[in-house]
Amino acid sequence: MQTTVLLPWLTRSLGALRKAAPRTYGWCRTRWRWATRAATLKAKHGIAVSADTVRRWLHAMGGGWKRATLVAQDDDPHRIDRLVLRRLHHAH
Repeated sequence: MQTTVLLPWLTRSLGALRKAAPRTYGWCRTRWRWATRAATLKAKHGIAVSADTVRRWLHAMGGGWKRATLVAQDDDPHRIDRLVLRRLHHAH
C-alpha cells in the first residue's frame, strides 16, 4: 500500500475545499464534485491531478462523500431560526 504525505499548504488548501461551498471558488453549483475540486486546485495552485487523486487525498484526511444533511425541514419549529443562521453564515 502506498502512503502519500501531503505538504502542509496542500493539506490546508484541501481542508478549505472540503469546508467551503463551491460558490466560494466561483463555481455555479451547490455541491462539490471530485472533478470540480481537481479543477479548482489546478486553477488556484497549478496542480494538475485527477479527480480520483483528490478523492484519495480527501479520504486520507478523514473526509469524503457524505449525504447532504437537511438543515431546516418544513415542520421544524426552529426552521426560521436555522435558515437565518445559515444565511448569515454564508454571507461572510
